[in-house]
Amino acid sequence: PSLVKILPVTKGHPVTAVEYAQNYGFSAIGENWIQEAATKKQVFKSTLAWECIGHVQRNKANLAVQYFDRIQSVDSIK
Repeated sequence: PSLVKILPVTKGHPVTAVEYAQNYGFSAIGENWIQEAATKKQVFKSTLAWECIGHVQRNKANLAVQYFDRIQSVDSIK
């Protein structure tokens, strides 16, 4: 249990959801829409880690590595 961490996901929620999560002690945020994460990250400057959850399309992989600290869903080397 001490190794389990809850990752709040803000997909489809306003940037205030990110602020709410940080205010309650979370250290990372999960998103699976790259464009939404990029916008939120620019609006809400913080020390939170951003984690990509869900499938990343090959044509968006380069964009994903620019905005996320961790990508949890690599499904192929290509």
